[in-house]
Amino acid sequence: MPIGKQLEDQIEEAEEFVRILRDYGPFLPSRQVGIQLNVSCPNVGADLSAVVEKAHTMLSILKILGMPIVVKINLLVSAHAAAVIAQHPACAGLCMTNTVPFGQFLPKELWDEYFPDGSPLLKRNEKYNGGGLSGPLLLKCVEDWLKGFRLIDKETYVNAGGGVWCADHVNVLRAAGANSIFIGSVAMHRPWRVRSIIRRAHVVFA
Repeated sequence: MPIGKQLEDQIEEAEEFVRILRDYGPFLPSRQVGIQLNVSCPNVGADLSAVVEKAHTMLSILKILGMPIVVKINLLVSAHAAAVIAQHPACAGLCMTNTVPFGQFLPKELWDEYFPDGSPLLKRNEKYNGGGLSGPLLLKCVEDWLKGFRLIDKETYVNAGGGVWCADHVNVLRAAGANSIFIGSVAMHRPWRVRSIIRRAHVVFA
């Protein structure tokens, strides 16, 4: 995740990352190592106004490593923009969704209901821009986004997650067009469910 505020700074970060990883390359099992390029993390105030340009620029820099690169985006990236990102020859797939910036995308009444006092993260440290939302509220949004994306792009590999709270949610995302799933919040809030989710994923995506 490049964190520089300007694209020039992010390019410099990416080039340094390439230099470092190339030094360690001989020690890495190349067939088991890939890169997840995160271009949408709200905790660093990611600017999505030029997300396609940013993703393509980073992909062009990272491709020299010869590793699979998956671009991580969030629900604020349109299906059309995501499809354009996926057209870059170095893009092996997409990862959807990153957390959603606090106060955005979801209806205001939901934010007010679940966070009547505002962002708890913002109260801890203003540099996090209010943070991002993950968890069950995102599942329906991810499902709808995937369905819309598949109307445009039926080929790109999509690793989907956000709100996967039980094994049945694996089926939901598979039916919407996911090629695989990832989990996050459930491992912290309902860790006893993780094994069943993984087992279901092995069956569904076999």
